[in-house]
Amino acid sequence: MECRLIRDETQMEGLADGWRALQARIGLAPFTDYDMARLWWQHIGKPSGAALLVAACFDQGKLVGVIPFSIRKKHGVRVLRLLGNEIFYYANFLVANARVAESLWAAVLHDRSYDFANIKNIHNNTPEYAFFTTRFRVFRASPAYYVAHSGRAREAVVASLPKTLRRTIKRLDGAIAAGDGIEMGQTTTQDIPEDVLAFLMNRKRGWAQEKGKTGIFDEANSTALFEAMIHFTAARGAAVLFWLREAGRPVCATLGFIEKSVVYAHMVAFDQSAAKHSPGNYLTAQELIWASENGYGETNFMEGHDDYKAAFTKTARITNEFIVSRSWLGKIYYLLYKGLSLYRYSKSKLRSHKDI
Repeated sequence: MECRLIRDETQMEGLADGWRALQARIGLAPFTDYDMARLWWQHIGKPSGAALLVAACFDQGKLVGVIPFSIRKKHGVRVLRLLGNEIFYYANFLVANARVAESLWAAVLHDRSYDFANIKNIHNNTPEYAFFTTRFRVFRASPAYYVAHSGRAREAVVASLPKTLRRTIKRLDGAIAAGDGIEMGQTTTQDIPEDVLAFLMNRKRGWAQEKGKTGIFDEANSTALFEAMIHFTAARGAAVLFWLREAGRPVCATLGFIEKSVVYAHMVAFDQSAAKHSPGNYLTAQELIWASENGYGETNFMEGHDDYKAAFTKTARITNEFIVSRSWLGKIYYLLYKGLSLYRYSKSKLRSHKDI
């Protein structure tokens, strides 16, 4: 078996067929797919001046493992993260077995092209977890909430939700049925209303600015990236959007991506003018109902604790974050990163959470 660290975009393109084959065989989330990595690199990574690093393992010429990364400078420090770290959730990694996983990660963590590595989405009871925990301490553990489905009909899904959510559903169901100016729409095709897509992007960016959050929506091409991701997945029947209109204009929208039997609840945005309806909760419930009635096995809320997610389920997998410093600059950056993380955590605990 041979493992390589690929830093050239053209060489990454040469992996496309083998990468897609691995995704089809063992990928659990759409975010590990070659084409999603390609879209992120074209819209965010390359324009930002990031360096590309793709770890690839071959067995007798066949691709048996691939994990993409990007290296971006932060305050002069070269920081390595999983490619698309800010918006992608790696439910698993495209590695054929534990031996491949160990070889890939060893190659990456011995590389000297970065100062500081921030690796997330290392799930308990996986080859990656075994590799990291024998070498490093867990920096932070987070829940990845999910709802398991078993083909339940709408009534059964609604009955499983807390009373406050059931009231929200009943109230908005009644308003929609009565024609009180509120309408719901849904699509799994490329027939996505332009005003809904624009609302989703603009409102999500506005929310990030209001909360003082930095990340994907600070990127100049973030809207173009999401539009490309949505249209690419919708063309394959692997995206689902729900929206609410009030007086004809969008006031809430949710976006989900689909891989095999799992729906990934990726994004929700709502207008404060509609907050009294709890529209985000309502549409998320509709997404759960839709997934269950259409035979999907799970709705996954991805990494991170959020009172909104916990309102729908208490079931979660544990995903871990690890930190690796490769230079004295990396060690200094680690101390700053740790302090900032503790500050953000304490701030989030003090912040009141509004019902969406």
